[in-house]
Amino acid sequence: MRAPSSGLWAFFLVAASLAPPVASQWVSSGPAKPCATTTPNFTALGTLHERPGFISWHPLVLTEGPPHAAAVLLIGAAEAALPVFGGVLGPRPDLQLPLVLDEEGSGGLGFALGFSPKPLFPVGTSFWFQWWMADPAATSGVCASQTIRGTIR
Repeated sequence: MRAPSSGLWAFFLVAASLAPPVASQWVSSGPAKPCATTTPNFTALGTLHERPGFISWHPLVLTEGPPHAAAVLLIGAAEAALPVFGGVLGPRPDLQLPLVLDEEGSGGLGFALGFSPKPLFPVGTSFWFQWWMADPAATSGVCASQTIRGTIR
């Protein structure tokens, strides 16, 4: 594969910088609860979008968690912001997806759901996401990522 010519590359950079800014659909909306040795970091990549009968989340990635820890991704249609175990439970826990983290304390999920021929959620609907993990050495035996709010576009 050949590298692009410098003129073409410069055009691409200028064109990209002239594009109007787009507000992020992923926004951090709550603090993390540190683990014993690290503070978990939650990153949402890609888009949260819906077409008739289909809603798709692209990778929801956790890093800096405890190695080989039991974890659960909480997804809520509303924000709870409740104090629990010395941290803040960000989403109302409407859906809970369990996962075991790898040897580096990382994990992630990406999924798509299909239900009906009509849109399930209107554009502008928000969901809150947060990872909670077991960490016996942390205060209260658990730690959590920050809460992220995603809005359907």
